[in-house]
Amino acid sequence: MTPCVSTLVRLTTGRRREERLVLGPRGGVITTATLRDATGWDALVTELGQPGLVRHGLRHTAMTWMADAGIDLHILQRVAGHQDPAVTARYLHPDVQAMLDAGTAFSAWWSVAGPEKPQLGIIEGGKNVS
Repeated sequence: MTPCVSTLVRLTTGRRREERLVLGPRGGVITTATLRDATGWDALVTELGQPGLVRHGLRHTAMTWMADAGIDLHILQRVAGHQDPAVTARYLHPDVQAMLDAGTAFSAWWSVAGPEKPQLGIIEGGKNVS
């Protein structure tokens, strides 16, 4: 079992579907402030000598890696807590190989399931008359 699967199993076991997977330190929603305080973020980045490192950058990296791993957009949207899928789509950064693979998959589908090839001819009143 991969680490992601075992973590998701642990987080979802015994929970209702509408419950949050991860709660803040007081049982509520995780906010920027509670995350900063719970992780000791300010002291941590100072100690690392990386004061410009921001949590949202790590979130963006994690979401991008999930997208690169093939996690569906609607799942990413739920994980991120976004209302609008267009916001979540900002995390999608397909590489050249992903684009080539998408083109190959579409070409394979089109060659089998695509519409009949149109016949060339004169069209009058929306009908082919040749």
